[in-house]
Amino acid sequence: MQVMYLSKDGRKGLATVVQDRSGNVSRREVCESNVSEDIRECTDWDTGAKYRDMKNAKGDWVQTLE
Repeated sequence: MQVMYLSKDGRKGLATVVQDRSGNVSRREVCESNVSEDIRECTDWDTGAKYRDMKNAKGDWVQTLE
């Protein structure tokens, strides 16, 4: 399940919950894009772990090391 939202400063955000067929949650995260929508900062809800994704030349999201 995903919910997309718009923050007060105009950036897009996406809250994601991933479940298996039994309803067990395997991932919960929130990602917010920068203004140009080519970088997004993501945070795992459960662990607080953070990571960054960037769009490559093809427009695919690729995780980067911080």
